[in-house]
Amino acid sequence: MIGGVWVTQFHESLRGIILVGFALLLINLIVSEKLANFISPKMHIYVYIALFIFLLLGFILILSSSSEMNAHQCGCAGDHSVPKTIFGSIFVYSLFIFPLVTGFLFSDHILTNDAAIKRGHKYGEGIFSSTSNGNPPSDPNLTSLEAKKIILLTNENFLPVLDQIERNLQHFVGKKVQLEGFVYREPDFTKDQIVVARFGVSCCTADAVVFGMAVNGDSLSSLSNDTWIRVKGTIDVLHYNDSELPVIVDPTVEKIDTPSQPYVYDTYEQNE
Repeated sequence: MIGGVWVTQFHESLRGIILVGFALLLINLIVSEKLANFISPKMHIYVYIALFIFLLLGFILILSSSSEMNAHQCGCAGDHSVPKTIFGSIFVYSLFIFPLVTGFLFSDHILTNDAAIKRGHKYGEGIFSSTSNGNPPSDPNLTSLEAKKIILLTNENFLPVLDQIERNLQHFVGKKVQLEGFVYREPDFTKDQIVVARFGVSCCTADAVVFGMAVNGDSLSSLSNDTWIRVKGTIDVLHYNDSELPVIVDPTVEKIDTPSQPYVYDTYEQNE
């Protein structure tokens, strides 16, 4: 009986430690400001709730494991069974420990060109096809965009402004534009064609899709895939796969460091 109680207490303690470990992983992502590398800011509230629950349950398990009251005396008449073999325990707990360890080791990983090739680039209309009438919740004003001397695509407005340009391309031909992104190439692009791309995230990186604007220029062949650049140029029309798409011509290209926030999100709110 004593041995059984010790085994139960050990498993409770280990489970509590694992829960606290996941809480510490979330705290690390929050403090290091890397949480946005995995989920959209609109989902962060659920991470905070999970963090609280992990800490609460983890400490309860750890404290109960060191208490004189063991699992068989809780009075709940429930099943408190633990894995019957050592190998069973190793297998079950490794399912939780392995992602926990890898989370600490690779918490700064971001999606790259390899993932972009597998997922493909989102072209044409419909960036916000999942929302009402195909428009983002707060669509940037078309007249306001046309009045700008230079259209700046920032982290905050990247998706809705790109959506406006694609849906109203003829209004923007000849306009100056500036944006930042990583170098991505379609398999059938020439050496002087690239896409200045960003991963757009709706909820988490599992649903990330590549968005961006094509660029044509003689100096682009020397740029390696995944290189982060800032591009400024003039919007023109590219005929690609039976679609008319915006393309930047006469570009000025500047290499930049990978930004702290590499993804863009559909959380734009206009402040005009």
